[in-house]
Amino acid sequence: MSNDQPRPKHCPGVSKVVRPVPEYEECPNCKGTIEFWSDEDFGKCYDCGREYPRALKDNSCFDWCPHADECRAMLQKEKTS
Repeated sequence: MSNDQPRPKHCPGVSKVVRPVPEYEECPNCKGTIEFWSDEDFGKCYDCGREYPRALKDNSCFDWCPHADECRAMLQKEKTS
């Protein structure tokens, strides 16, 4: 990054948390569609209404970064502001 470009507000590793996107999995109960948002660990099936934990979880910098707790706190503060 050159000196004349603005610094990002957040670590690029948390982009799916800062700007959540929908993700989909097949429901094990009815074969319908479960919608998960990238910043959530549970999703609900559109068809049968059951709630499920995310089967496939993306690794993020929260899993290894020594500043993860500070980052989580900052993001939570922004969410509630």
